Amino acid sequence: MAKRKKVVRRKAVQECCSGITGKLDNWDMKLIKLSIVSATLVLVSVFVGFRNWVASVEWYWFFIAMVIFAIRPMKRAYSNCC
Repeated sequence: MAKRKKVVRRKAVQECCSGITGKLDNWDMKLIKLSIVSATLVLVSVFVGFRNWVASVEWYWFFIAMVIFAIRPMKRAYSNCC
């Protein structure tokens, strides 16, 4: 019974969001990415604690996070390719 509720809830969220994401093109997605990068730079500039944390973390942790976050989109983007 709980699994059915999850499936129904997931479908409701997908139906709600499909109308929003269906209207976006590649240019809009690029602008969203740039706005996220800009927001991150604002956080680094404004909040000293965040700046210190970013500066103290080794670069490879951010690289690992980038790779992990990119796995699913890359798999979906290139699944129909070959």
